[in-house]
Amino acid sequence: MLRRSSRLLACALALCACAGRAPESTAPNPEVLCGVWQSTDGTSQRWWIFGEDLLGVVRHVDPNGKVVSTERLALLTSGGDHVYVSQTSEAPAIAFEPVDPSATQRDIELPEGSLAWAWANYENDFPQEVHFVSNGDSLETQLSASGEDGGWLMGWRFERVGACGEEPEPEPKSR
Repeated sequence: MLRRSSRLLACALALCACAGRAPESTAPNPEVLCGVWQSTDGTSQRWWIFGEDLLGVVRHVDPNGKVVSTERLALLTSGGDHVYVSQTSEAPAIAFEPVDPSATQRDIELPEGSLAWAWANYENDFPQEVHFVSNGDSLETQLSASGEDGGWLMGWRFERVGACGEEPEPEPKSR
């Protein structure tokens, strides 16, 4: 029985590898995410290292270049684990626990040579899952939630435009 279970586990891991998906969610290397990222729609992410943690900010802008929303982010490490924390505007912070990227409700496409991380909080209305896929100087992020209507999905493709260690811009004042 133990031998059969071992074979089933090996087959499951092989299927995950063949599907091009990561078999586990390990804490992101801070050097991989640290830096300044920009999407074609003007949304930007800035991550910087703070001790063992990563702190970040996302700015969403309208077509005129006006900042319409700001989100504070953190990847907090504790005992080898990592938690993704998001806080929009004056709302309370929401924590997302790491999950195996191959076990998420939404599939994560993982091109060869990419790294993937996923976090989930199924008690939250939106998002319920946060996905990051890093491939060199590109970063894809997805926010998703399931539902009877097929759920919601939002995503951005970022390119690195600034190196780790560059100071984030000061928070713009609301108009």
